[in-house]
Amino acid sequence: MKLHGARSVIDLDEVLPLDGDSRFEMLYADGRLNLEIFYEKDDAPGECKRTIGFLGARYFIKTPFPGYSFFSEGRDISLLNSLVEYGQSELLAMVAAAPGGESLRHYRLFLHSSKVAIHVVAQSCEMLDEVLVDRQLV
Repeated sequence: MKLHGARSVIDLDEVLPLDGDSRFEMLYADGRLNLEIFYEKDDAPGECKRTIGFLGARYFIKTPFPGYSFFSEGRDISLLNSLVEYGQSELLAMVAAAPGGESLRHYRLFLHSSKVAIHVVAQSCEMLDEVLVDRQLV
């Protein structure tokens, strides 16, 4: 599936440490997909977490990165560390005919340390504040 018109929504280098994530979790309920990204920070006594919430999520796909992908896009390396939104997506074109499909957007991000690419089709997204995670609860 072809993708065009990528633009950065969130520069992950500005909100995550440069050495990347240690793990991630995807949680879906009531049309909301939460992507929880866990990482270590030198100045924190435990593990930290940032959550990207995708509201009105209809589709989400996790693929290996690097590796084979269902999606074909230009290789703009300046966007490798960003959550991007595509202006044109063949997947969006397919779902646009369904009720509510015209308000959907196609997002993508790479989690380099976890070696995954995540594509989400949703109405919108938001980045939540950093949280210190109590390791005893994990």
